[in-house]
Amino acid sequence: MLWIDKYAVVRRVVLGIAIWMTWAVSEWSMWFATGNARNGMEIAAILAAIQAPVMLFAGTVFKVYADSKGAT
Repeated sequence: MLWIDKYAVVRRVVLGIAIWMTWAVSEWSMWFATGNARNGMEIAAILAAIQAPVMLFAGTVFKVYADSKGAT
């Protein structure tokens, strides 16, 4: 299983999942914002509560990926 470390398979899979999650949350946010009867402040609060953790996760994954590229 040396090829897993050599080609950084796990790092790339985790990065791909983070990108997919960001895409999915963005699509859901656009759907939720356009098809909702709540006022703007409520919609913004709900979207922030959903998007903030995903963006934090994606940012952390990208930082770890970028920092670890030089490690191998």
